[in-house]
Amino acid sequence: MRFSQVDFQRLQSLHPLRRCPQMKQIKKVAATVLLVIGLPISLTFGYLALSQELPRQEREGMVGALLLLGLPPTVGGAWLVWSLRQQHQQELRDRLHTAFSKLLQANDGNITVLSFSMETQLSGKDAKAFLDERAQEFNATFQVGEAGGVVYCFDLGKVERD
Repeated sequence: MRFSQVDFQRLQSLHPLRRCPQMKQIKKVAATVLLVIGLPISLTFGYLALSQELPRQEREGMVGALLLLGLPPTVGGAWLVWSLRQQHQQELRDRLHTAFSKLLQANDGNITVLSFSMETQLSGKDAKAFLDERAQEFNATFQVGEAGGVVYCFDLGKVERD
């Protein structure tokens, strides 16, 4: 059985530790601690390594200290921040797609920007951008509703069901 990139990401998002709020909090604390330790050390030793006031041998020692003491915690903290951001973006995508599917099924394939915006708590502009992308992806049609708003009409036969 071969998985696509989307399938692999979906499986990763279901991992129990990715959904664990305590793990997210631990990552935030660890990232903060690593950055608070690593950044000042990196900046200090980086500045001293570039300083022309020190002899060459001492500057080389500062580069070594930078590489051994400053960069590992800084890189580790930055990686944790990046992974938290990726996780947040995946959770947002999952939430939007779930709300989109729910509204489509509840309304026989018809959806408005306002209803999607209310369901997802997105701004009207962001809700419209999301629906425009899905409309293009699934070749949706448009109708003007009674109040003058645009109704996106999706043929539910074209939507892939999991």
